[in-house]
Amino acid sequence: MQKFLQFGVITLFIYFSAATTFAFNADLKTPALSCDTLEVSGDISAFSKSTNILTIQKILNLDPLTRVSSTGPGSRGHETNNYGNATYSAIKRFQEKYKHEILIPAGLTNGNGFVGPATRKKLIEVCQLTNSTASNHSATPQTSSANVQASGTTIALVTSSSSKNASVKVNPSIEKNKRRIITKKTKSSTTTESVPNVIIASTTAVVPTLFNTRPKESDIRLITPLCKPTKATVAKGVYGLSDPRLSEKYVQNIITDIAPKWVRAEFRWDWISPKKDIFYQIEDKNIKFFRDNTINVLGTVGYPPTYITDWKVFGRDYAVFFNNLINRYKPNGSFAKESGYAGNYGVSYWEIFNEPNSPGFGWFDGRSNSVYKGDDFLLPYVYTLVLSNIIARESDPNAVLIFGGLSPDGVPATNFLKKVYELGAKDCFDVIAFHPYAYENRFAEARKNIEAISSAYGDGSKPVWFNEYGTPNDSRRAVMLSDVMKERNIPDALFWYTFIDYFDNQEGSWGVVKMNGTKKPEYNLLKNLIK
Repeated sequence: MQKFLQFGVITLFIYFSAATTFAFNADLKTPALSCDTLEVSGDISAFSKSTNILTIQKILNLDPLTRVSSTGPGSRGHETNNYGNATYSAIKRFQEKYKHEILIPAGLTNGNGFVGPATRKKLIEVCQLTNSTASNHSATPQTSSANVQASGTTIALVTSSSSKNASVKVNPSIEKNKRRIITKKTKSSTTTESVPNVIIASTTAVVPTLFNTRPKESDIRLITPLCKPTKATVAKGVYGLSDPRLSEKYVQNIITDIAPKWVRAEFRWDWISPKKDIFYQIEDKNIKFFRDNTINVLGTVGYPPTYITDWKVFGRDYAVFFNNLINRYKPNGSFAKESGYAGNYGVSYWEIFNEPNSPGFGWFDGRSNSVYKGDDFLLPYVYTLVLSNIIARESDPNAVLIFGGLSPDGVPATNFLKKVYELGAKDCFDVIAFHPYAYENRFAEARKNIEAISSAYGDGSKPVWFNEYGTPNDSRRAVMLSDVMKERNIPDALFWYTFIDYFDNQEGSWGVVKMNGTKKPEYNLLKNLIK
């Protein structure tokens, strides 16, 4: 099958094997859920009793973002019929994740734990999708053409079902590339040639459609040389807040008082573009707030929408989304122009998903249910880096791309990073990010470990950012903030996670401010750390 994709002004070609099929749920072992019981059930109020709570908890536990509990009653495999505090918090998170379908139509901004018609409808949809993918075990390739408007640029996806040895028209500029594989240059322009198992993005392409199957290493090695470093000078001496949530006015007042120069803000793909032909401009108000308060933004791309069930759809729709995102919020982008912003304010720093070595917190979620084995998502992540790099260099040559902050959990960070370098992806990112949770009072050691890998591949001068570090332990936070103050100059950037609690319990107590706006004793320590 041959595929052609038009986008931007850069020519790109990919040589991929497309012999097998892949779906995120290929290893799904979850028994079918009882979706029909929710269809006929009535509304469920917070803390009420219902025989459907068990099914709801099972649905909520499919996604780490909405899981009821990580251990004990309510956790995966231990769901109950009890609607307690944990279920209440999980339902609120579910409502806020799908706020454009549940909350906003009702004029709400925050989840309320009430399982009414809109919430029930979305729970049923997720339930049915889970049952469907569990039974199919594979995705059906799309064979129709798709045209999507992306910030004034038309992305035309043309998919043709043809024989293995079909003719492929190739852009002549590819001949200039050292990786000449399938082109023949003539005196006139371009000839066609019979090519087996090739996916090509030609003419004015920036991105290829992504294959159903996971790529092979040889596939990835072919495309990583297409990456280019940023033309900008990467900022150093950066201190900021990670995950600023601006849903309430008092939160904005607190951020104004803390006065960070930088924030690490999440741009959730599943909220901004929950469907491929939608781009909600929900981040406009946040960018306006940051601009009005002279705050620089590190934008973290996160959470693919749940409708994406194979790699082909991921590649196609991520290209549209990321292009829209950059062109909307870059300096002198469409939002800046609409707002009458003079100068160069905009988002130029983009983190390509979060913790790719430990999926579940931005780089995919719990839809697969398979045990993450490291390499399961490593090659696709490198593909995503290539994809992001090509789009960014075309849309904003001064954009700075940050390697998704590596977690101390999951696949060892140094092993993951080493493999990315081995695949030739050095120029696909401009900053290496790491989350040094296991390195209290050992920031120098953490940086040394990272640089031992980058230096081995001739990239030792690349900036290292610690863009997430904090604790949910209220009794330890003051000591940790004091210790970090002594080490804050070791990384090139440091972002504290975070400033306000997520929940009124130990697991959600990550902030220096309680959910009701009350400042904790260590509040001023954070102010001093990031000033």
